Amino acid sequence: MTITCLRHSLALSMLVALLLTGCSSTQPFERPPLPEDRVYAGEPVDPFAADEPDALPTMPEPIGGMRGIQDEVRYPPSARRAGIEGRVRLQFMIAPDGKTYNVEVVGLQGIPSDANPQALDDLRYEAKRVIYASTWVPGMRGDKPVPVRMTWPVTFRAD
Repeated sequence: MTITCLRHSLALSMLVALLLTGCSSTQPFERPPLPEDRVYAGEPVDPFAADEPDALPTMPEPIGGMRGIQDEVRYPPSARRAGIEGRVRLQFMIAPDGKTYNVEVVGLQGIPSDANPQALDDLRYEAKRVIYASTWVPGMRGDKPVPVRMTWPVTFRAD
């Protein structure tokens, strides 16, 4: 009789584990606060300044490349349910420390502006979150890191 109880207990434990694992994908979209108070007050370097053609900076690059940024994207469930795909374009500053500052959404590509408002808000939030979380090799002018303003797309695809 003890063996039967043990089997039932084990089966029940496995069933609970499977149910909990299956339910994790239906959790609400988490939105921890963004570091929007992270503001860079310095002036960015204009990489195309005509007065210094020989001193063009090396442009910043995300550590891990574009793929590294895209791998961090969590597709918001509200956007998935609404079938929304496309790109959120962001403008931000890469400071000499390699962190991102002043992240702003500047456009949507392939995303209808009249789509589900919650889904659009979630897409904008997630794009900003990913950029704030990224680390970059800063732009360089000679051997000195310099602040550079960037525009970057974050792509959302229901795969």
